[in-house]
Order: sequence, then C-alpha cells, then structure tokens
Amino acid sequence: MSKFLGILKTILNSTAGRGLTSCLMLFSSFFAVISAFPTLESYIRLGRNRAMSSLLFGTALSLVWGGPVGAICYLAIVGVATVFVGELINRDCSVPKIILYSGLLALISLTVLGVYIKLHYLVNPLDFVSGKIDVMLSLAAKNYPDMLKNTLVETGLTQKELSMFVAIKLPAIIIAGWILFLFVNVLFASRFDYRTNSFFGKENLSKFKISDFLVIPTLLFGALYAYSLSGYNDSKLLETIAAMIFATFASVYFLHGILIAFLFIKGIFSNGFWATLFVLFLAITGYMVVAGVGFFDTCFDFRKYFLNKDKKGEEL
Repeated sequence: MSKFLGILKTILNSTAGRGLTSCLMLFSSFFAVISAFPTLESYIRLGRNRAMSSLLFGTALSLVWGGPVGAICYLAIVGVATVFVGELINRDCSVPKIILYSGLLALISLTVLGVYIKLHYLVNPLDFVSGKIDVMLSLAAKNYPDMLKNTLVETGLTQKELSMFVAIKLPAIIIAGWILFLFVNVLFASRFDYRTNSFFGKENLSKFKISDFLVIPTLLFGALYAYSLSGYNDSKLLETIAAMIFATFASVYFLHGILIAFLFIKGIFSNGFWATLFVLFLAITGYMVVAGVGFFDTCFDFRKYFLNKDKKGEEL
C-alpha cells in the first residue's frame, strides 16, 4: 500500500500528473472549483516553464476528452487562473489586489465579448445571449416539461422574459463565480506550498481588509444598479452593465465578509472544520448579507470585538 501511495505521489508531483489532475478536477462536478490549484502551485513553486508544460498536457487531455470546447474551457478557466494569479503572487501583490484585479479581468473580458458579439453578429449582446438561453430552455422543456412550467408559474414570467432575465444576471454571476473560484484555488495552493503559505503569512488573512478607496465606487455603482432596477429605467443594457460592475465590488466585499465570519465562528467552535461548514452554508444562503458584513467592516472593524490581540496575527 505504501508503495502504491508513493507511486501515486510521484505521478501527482510530476508535470504530466499536475496537468492530468487539473483536467480531471475541472471535468468532475465536485472538484471543479479547485481545478486550478495543482497548476497554480506548480507555477509558483516550480516556475513558469514547468507550469506551462502541465497546462499543455492538461489542454491535450481536455481536447481528447471534451473536444475543442473542452480544450477552450480548460485554457479559459485553469490556464488563465494559473498564469494570471501566479504572476500576481510572484509580483508580491496583496490579497485584496488579487481579488480586485480578478474581478476587473472578468469585467473587461465580458465587455470585450459583448463588443465582439455586437460587431460580428450585428445584434444586441443581450438579445443574442437571451436567444441562446431560450433555445436551451426549449430543449430542457422537452425532457423536463413540468420543471420549466412550474418555474414560469412561480416567477410569473414567460419563457422569453425568463431568458432575458437570466441573460441580464448571467454576467454578474460569472464575475462573482470567477472571483470566488480564483480565491478558493489560491487558498488551496497556500496549504500545499511553502511559497504561497509564506505569502499568506505575510499578508495575514486575520488582518485582511479591503482598501477604503473602494467604498465610494461601490456606493456609486450600487446606487446605479438600484436605479437600473427601478421603474425609471427602461434600458436592459444599463441594468446588465450596472449589475456586472456592482457584482465585481460586491464579490470583493463578499470574500472579505467570509473571512470575518470564519474568524468569528472559529472563535466560537474552536474547530476549523465546523467553522468552514457553517461559513459555506452562510455563503450559499446569504450572499448579500455576507457582502454587507465585509463592506461595513471597513468602517467598524468587527474583528476588534471578538479577536484577542494575541490572535490577530494567527494565520487561517
């Protein structure tokens, strides 16, 4: 058994093994959220060339497994996450900057994609995406007619209206998911590699705080998003843009709030496992509440009420 584990460890520590692991994780349903950490850890600890070799191997496997679409998804998710975050960490960027830059990267990418759709297909990007979603709903209705019917009844929307609603919210969901994906992979890499571990030790997550500079733009874009949802606005494009930008800032404060909640719950349970489970439940059920905690922490510093001075330097 020990010999088998030794062989398995050697495979996973090899260049091809890291590419294989990241590919299998991405195309699994459960481990996809941490699919970038094997190649990210390689990029930081072993260097750019070894990580690029792992990414090429993973891309080849994705091409065999999922065809061109699979390879593109692997490069767009694992490849970009590895190179982008790896370079930021190698340049000693702080954790808040990594989160903010990640959101800006997603925001710029989606904007470029929208401009491309407008210029190439000569249609409104929202109408284009809404049409694709409507086709998917029509296909789903053939297999699960009751599910779609119940959804339309509960929301009070037609299928066309539901498609447009999803199209408007989809960019914001992608940005929030992308930021969370990168942050989780960086945290996993910090547990398996001394370089990122020391990096997080230097930044010290128990003192993690978003810059006060972001408060004003968050309030402005939050107000713009609220206006876009009101009856005074008829532009779906404005609602989409406002939701995208506000989601970027909200996701930054969401991660801030998650760390605050983790420290608080860990102080009660004195057990990282139960604290993690509780925080995951809180994150799933109360996204905006957690983001609000992170936002108001910049003003009130909630940690001073439940962290002792000797624990403020404790690493998560």
